[in-house]
Amino acid sequence: MLLKNYFSKNNSFRHDTLLLIQRALVFVDDDWIPWAGQWAGDVSLLYSDTMNYWDAETTRASIYRRNLDTIQAWVQVCAHSWPGGHQFAYNNGGSYDYYYSYEYTNQDPPTNFYNFFACSFSRYTTTGNCGGSRAIFNPGSGIGSIGSTKTGSMLDFNYFYRPLGEGKKLGEAFKYWFACIYDSVGMTYDRLCWHYGMTLLADPFLIPLGHNTGIDEQIAHVTEQSSLTIRSNPVTSKLHFHLALAAKENLKISIYDCSGRKLNDITRKMASGNHTVELLMNDRYGNALSQGVYILEVKVGTQIITKKIVKI
Repeated sequence: MLLKNYFSKNNSFRHDTLLLIQRALVFVDDDWIPWAGQWAGDVSLLYSDTMNYWDAETTRASIYRRNLDTIQAWVQVCAHSWPGGHQFAYNNGGSYDYYYSYEYTNQDPPTNFYNFFACSFSRYTTTGNCGGSRAIFNPGSGIGSIGSTKTGSMLDFNYFYRPLGEGKKLGEAFKYWFACIYDSVGMTYDRLCWHYGMTLLADPFLIPLGHNTGIDEQIAHVTEQSSLTIRSNPVTSKLHFHLALAAKENLKISIYDCSGRKLNDITRKMASGNHTVELLMNDRYGNALSQGVYILEVKVGTQIITKKIVKI
């Protein structure tokens, strides 16, 4: 039954009916925060729209659980793990909470693919507890995962995400990554210990960017999408962006910090066409936001557009 459901999802994805919003969640727990920005940049080679979490006190299981309910094509989670779950540290590393592997089945996140930087989480010989398998053998959207069957995980992510961003298949990108790992400095003992055991749990012929199976005659019937362009980024006190609306819509404009905390939101009704919007970089109480990275989210009808904003 699990295999039958997986192949049904596989078929739907190949026809782009299971293809989710082209964005990624990057969730990096305490020990790897120094590399989190670099890794998020690697993920953006595949999806330029990334929601990033790497604050030591907000990479909690409860926040990860909540963000898995957001529709996104890809999740990369970096956390100490075992086949039965992930461990997240908080209180300056003095306390821990957990997201368990069975939750990928029970919660059934609206996500297509996962990259688990999570030791042993993809050990498929562990009966009933392999999180890498549970993430794809769930009822809804899971279609592929990458992870390690032992201590270790993927590093040098750019070798993997760059070919995926060029429209390559999962198996092609995975093979290219492994070849680059070997060719760059050779398979040293340390690299052998770290990278052997990496496994791709997926149909290797899947293309994360979509298979584009529609024919030309169908293109005219596709609903026109609205678009958002940032005029200048980084910004100071005001953000200016352009909106091209396909129809008259209710807009909800929200600003989040990197921990996912909503700082402000505004609702507007706007006609179809091109608009320039000016937005003060303030919180809901009118206080100016401090320097840092923020996420702008614009909901246009049922469409959600997100952009990363740097305030200086």
